[in-house]
Amino acid sequence: GRDPVRLIIFPEKAERLLLSFESEDVLIANQGGDLRWLSIPGGTELRREKGGGGQAHWVRGDGNYTGSFIGGENHVDWWPFDDGDARKVEVSSSLVDIDSTGQWLAFARGENLFLRNLEDSSQAPRLVAEHPGPVHSPTFHPTSEYLAASDSTGMVSIWSTAPEQTAAVRSFGHSANHAPNLNYDPSGNWLAGATMLEGYPRLLLWDVTAPRGVEPLRLVRSDTNYFGHPRFHPQAPWMIWSGVVDLGFWPLPERYPTVLRAESFRAYDASFTPDGEWLQTATDFELRAWPLAAQNQGNTRELFKVLEGYLGWFPQITIDAAVKHAAVGGWDTSLTLVPLDGGPFREMPEGPDNCVAAAAFSPDGRLLAAAPERLSEEEASAGLPIQIWNLESDEVRTLGVVPGKISSFLGFDDNRHIRW
Repeated sequence: GRDPVRLIIFPEKAERLLLSFESEDVLIANQGGDLRWLSIPGGTELRREKGGGGQAHWVRGDGNYTGSFIGGENHVDWWPFDDGDARKVEVSSSLVDIDSTGQWLAFARGENLFLRNLEDSSQAPRLVAEHPGPVHSPTFHPTSEYLAASDSTGMVSIWSTAPEQTAAVRSFGHSANHAPNLNYDPSGNWLAGATMLEGYPRLLLWDVTAPRGVEPLRLVRSDTNYFGHPRFHPQAPWMIWSGVVDLGFWPLPERYPTVLRAESFRAYDASFTPDGEWLQTATDFELRAWPLAAQNQGNTRELFKVLEGYLGWFPQITIDAAVKHAAVGGWDTSLTLVPLDGGPFREMPEGPDNCVAAAAFSPDGRLLAAAPERLSEEEASAGLPIQIWNLESDEVRTLGVVPGKISSFLGFDDNRHIRW
């Protein structure tokens, strides 16, 4: 909320000004290759160098790499700060990035993503990955151990820069009109992608430490049709996103709502496994498991899917204490037992005579209890029969009818007593 501090006025008002942090208290301001190092917050000019022109600049060591789009291609050049001659480094079909050490250049030719060793020009570029569509924007992780890239098919993938690693570490989908321009935050935990969607600038923020299947945060600006690359504070959890004449400051909290998208179907029920490592969701057509374990181990799993008909209207999920089975029932007369390891599922031999309103496993996982819902007063007068399915013998027996129209809760106190 404090007043802004004017650091410096550049002479060319029409020339785009590019900013980057060298450290927490030093800012590099670049206008057409006129590079100036400024102290923060005082604005004292610490250093001045002349680099080459271009739309992108990477200050590394005793020189400056530049990227310039010429004739539909991105030309990367090296400009020493002394009086030496500039030299051509690479020509790419995409945006490029140079890691923080100045050793590696990431670039693309069509669908192929490459790394070039800038310290040894005799080495041929190394193929890192092949994307399903033309690569748009590669960007290095702060540690240089990973490389993220977007492509024209709507995918963002993260690749290891180690030669022996050939499979993608993570992949994300996006629904943007164009492949987003990517940028990591200094911690490497956030990956930002700036793009246009439905005519407005939109920023997608992926938490790369989140479980697989988590949707990105979507930040939208509806007051402008221009956006710059997002920039992150080197120490504090803040992101800066520029418009035409202003800057938007966005906090990056440690905790935020996590969104899982169940494809195009409506999720009627969700249930955590007792160990807290998985979330099960039920739709009209499928039962899906979402991993919640640390560091993204495993993908979402489709436990089973009904190709014809329905899994049951408004399906509900119950999971046993050993996290071996899920029971799925809904507004029809079936109760389905689904092994969480992906094996074949079983249906209750003699299911409730109406829609399944509640189900519960016994603590030892041997019994499964189910109760129906009575949809009318006439049906309610008949009471609620509670059925017990012995999963070992496959026998079903009915307990005495209990009064009521619906059992909103059904549970075992132990392996012998039930509450409803």
